[in-house]
Amino acid sequence: MDCLECKKKIIPYLDYELDDEELNDFVNHIESCKSCREDLEVYYLVTEGVGLLDNKDRDYNLSKAFKNRLSDTDKYLRRLSLRRILAYAADTVSFWALFVISIMCLRMLIL
Repeated sequence: MDCLECKKKIIPYLDYELDDEELNDFVNHIESCKSCREDLEVYYLVTEGVGLLDNKDRDYNLSKAFKNRLSDTDKYLRRLSLRRILAYAADTVSFWALFVISIMCLRMLIL
């Protein structure tokens, strides 16, 4: 993902509108590009700051909230990756189990 594409995805990221693949590409770019990360932080601070103006009971530590948002996104992507690995492993085990059962059934038919 290049910087222009990343900047176009900042608002969809903040609105939770990116699909899993886009989200992964976006986060990878944000982690490696200081300029885009700063742009994301500015957008986040502005949008969340405006939202806080009407609510006097909320915490105003937006920098911490921004870091928490990135941390939550990273945790989500790690869980997603783990689920994909486990699904792949389960599919592989199922395939080999069916393969062995099929061979055993064929062996019984032949004997």
